[in-house]
Order: sequence, then C-alpha cells, then structure tokens
Amino acid sequence: MGTARRIFLSYAAVAAIYGAGIPLLVSAAGPAIDRALRLPGLVPSPWGLLAGLALCAWAWFWIAWSFAFLVKRGGGHPNEILGRELAPTTRRLVTEGPYRYTRNPMAYGLILFYFAALAFLRNSISILAMLPVACAFEVWYHRSYEEPGLLRRFGDDYARYRAEVPLLLPAAGRKRAGPPPGRQGVGG
Repeated sequence: MGTARRIFLSYAAVAAIYGAGIPLLVSAAGPAIDRALRLPGLVPSPWGLLAGLALCAWAWFWIAWSFAFLVKRGGGHPNEILGRELAPTTRRLVTEGPYRYTRNPMAYGLILFYFAALAFLRNSISILAMLPVACAFEVWYHRSYEEPGLLRRFGDDYARYRAEVPLLLPAAGRKRAGPPPGRQGVGG
C-alpha cells in the first residue's frame, strides 16, 4: 500500500474512533444512564454551552498545535495504535512547542474535548464519572505502548525528555529550555 494511502486511511481511522465513535457513544450513553438513574444535569444552560464551546476551542488548539509540530518538526505522523505504525511516524524527537509542556499534548487535548462534551452535549453526571476512566486509559496506553516505542527509537534523548516533562497534564513551571543536545526536538 502506498504511503499517501496509508496516511489517508490512518487519519480516517483516527477520525472515526476519536472524532465520531467515542463522542457519539458518550453523548448517547451518558444521558441514557442519567435518565435511568434520574440524575440531574451538572451545569445549567446557557453556561454549559458556553463552557463547552470554550473547552472545545482550547482542546482543538492543543490538538492542532501538537499535530503541526509533529508533522513539521518531527517529519512524520502521530498515528500509531497499540504500538503499530499506521502512517510513517516521526523521524526526529519533538520537544518544542506544546511538547515543552507535556509529552502528550494531543491526549491532553482529547481529555479537554471529553470535558467539553460533558459541559456542551448534555451536562451529564455519568459522563463525569467516565472521565477518570478515560484519563486512566490514556495514562496506561501511553506508558504501555507509546513510550516503549519512543525509547527504542530515540534512546537516551527520550529518557532525558521523559524525566523532565510531565506525561499528560501541562506544567508551565517545568518547561524545557530546548531540545536535548545533538537533537532537533520532537516528542509524541
């Protein structure tokens, strides 16, 4: 299969899972559980709509910013599932831009997007209960699949980067001064 086709199919799969599948599942399941358990909404209108729109904008900012850095500075794409490459992965370790604040800015954006769904879609108590599970899954996935691959590809440079930058939640106080010695920064 050609590279362009692999890239297209990998983005189609990611969009289907994260852009449609999970949001549709959460937006249907959360309100159904709330109705069954007779739970009230969390945030009254119009505040839920406004909070959801603001969180959604912030989430997509982080996702787009990190994606642009991976493609431009890393020379590849972020699409791997369970350690299997769907599209050509980054060739350089990215430690600049959003990767100065968190090793996984796309996952951070995705979690923000889930909070936006909580506020925007239905203000669901059950969606709130699902968020810790989603966050725990993100941490497990990155530690179990992504980080071992990054250590194999980038070695000591990634190990130093991992020691300095938090896994998921941005930490402005711990930002790096720049890429590790001898490397052009990129991280995933």
